[in-house]
Amino acid sequence: MTQHGFGSLHRSTVAAKGAECALWLAIAAAFTAGSFAFDDTLTSYRWGPAAWPRAIALLVAGAAVLQFALALVNLRPAMPRWRLRRPRPVRLETVLRAGAIVLVPLAFAAAIGPLGFFVAMPLFVAGFLFTAGESRPRVVALATVAISLTVAVVFTSLLYVPLPLGTLSPFDAVNGAIVSLLS
Repeated sequence: MTQHGFGSLHRSTVAAKGAECALWLAIAAAFTAGSFAFDDTLTSYRWGPAAWPRAIALLVAGAAVLQFALALVNLRPAMPRWRLRRPRPVRLETVLRAGAIVLVPLAFAAAIGPLGFFVAMPLFVAGFLFTAGESRPRVVALATVAISLTVAVVFTSLLYVPLPLGTLSPFDAVNGAIVSLLS
């Protein structure tokens, strides 16, 4: 190939991106295959209970292919060894932020049971945005409201998925009121 084609790229980079894409496609295929185990018809939901896992699998597959295509477009020809720079040392702040990004979804999963989905979701979104580096309060507040409301409407009004209402006293009433409002 020409100097701007794949011939000048590190083959290992292309192979790694291809392997990652194949892994995500395999996960999507497993989701789709697993959804046939509970593919029944429901009177209350015309697409059946397997519709949303298949939709997620389709989104995962599409994102994997798109990510692979974008990686191929953004690859640059290999740099000569004399132009390589030494890697920067990893800062403690970077390690703590990466750890927090892993812990915030785990805290969300633990909080759904006692707090309920509709209370835990805004806390999760705000916490994740803050952890990801967004510090402007107005942006965090607007994004939290928009994302939480969109997810609540999609799951409650469009997909009819029963979401956890919580087990703690004041939160279960708040979650119940939100479900009544959205239904």
